[in-house]
Amino acid sequence: MRSAPLLLLLAVALQLPAVDDAVLLKNGQRIPGTIDPSAATSDGRLAIRTGKGLVRLRAELVDRVEEGYATRRAQVRDDDAVGLAALARWCLGEKDREHALELLALASKHRDCPVDALGLYAQLIDEDSPERALLLYQQYRTRGGTDATILARLKELEAAIAAHHGTGTPATTETAKPVAVSDGLESRGFTVESPQWSNPAEVKVISIVGEQSTNQVIEIAYRAGDQDKAAVKRPLRGIAVGENGDLKLYVFNRDKHAVRLAVALKTGAYVYHESRSVMVPVSEQWQEIRFAMRAKDWKSLASSWAHSAEVADLEDIKELQFLIYNGKQSGTLLLDGIDFVRAKDL
Repeated sequence: MRSAPLLLLLAVALQLPAVDDAVLLKNGQRIPGTIDPSAATSDGRLAIRTGKGLVRLRAELVDRVEEGYATRRAQVRDDDAVGLAALARWCLGEKDREHALELLALASKHRDCPVDALGLYAQLIDEDSPERALLLYQQYRTRGGTDATILARLKELEAAIAAHHGTGTPATTETAKPVAVSDGLESRGFTVESPQWSNPAEVKVISIVGEQSTNQVIEIAYRAGDQDKAAVKRPLRGIAVGENGDLKLYVFNRDKHAVRLAVALKTGAYVYHESRSVMVPVSEQWQEIRFAMRAKDWKSLASSWAHSAEVADLEDIKELQFLIYNGKQSGTLLLDGIDFVRAKDL
């Protein structure tokens, strides 16, 4: 039974950014702390300051040194846009999004900022504020950026802005009002994600009685919290997408504010993938939304949490999640007709 706390600590450690330095010994021991070059000895002993004091280690005992954020940051000048961008990508690999944003913001101010770093910065900002991201996407295009996924997202945002001003139609949603929709994945099985990852929420199946039929939908009542989103999930037991290319659903948002909705999939060995979010405006009608399963703009650990990856193992989907990026807002969404369908002809 003694191994349980150790496993828990290891699990937590894997989820935390690599803030401290660490020395890995050849016997497998890991010593976290801060490397202190000034305290190194003439015989080559490595010095690391830990919570219990200064430790000096003989060189033959050390397997490797892992530098944390502070040490790496001290080695990059504020005017080194390339170095700042590289460090930002390292931070994303360590799930340190806050520092990555700071670094990319600084790098983007320099004329020699790599164009791919500008695109990455736009994608990260897009997760919180598509309106702020629009200008960055446009700068990316002006600088000669060619990534098809990023340019498609820019086109989508520009279309949404045009629609808002009455000069076009939204690219990601379309108005729809299902009179009689066959029950899909919404019929049962959804629960709220752990409070560690989700704002407070309640999810339940309700019946809507129409003139000709009764329709089952899921109601998600989300509440303000300390997380950036509320999440609900349903196990899928390894279903296959097959020839279907889209996840289609209908959404009803009667609240006083728009809200961003994304989906997440766990596939294969429960590998997490998250789509781009779609803005669900306030409306008195159902709206059809589609998420392209085979798009190359999902984020995962493999893409350092940038929206630049494909979903792996689409023939083995273990879990479906809906993510409502509500932050400090509360409201209710109704979801209906959730199903994997053939992609629309473009």
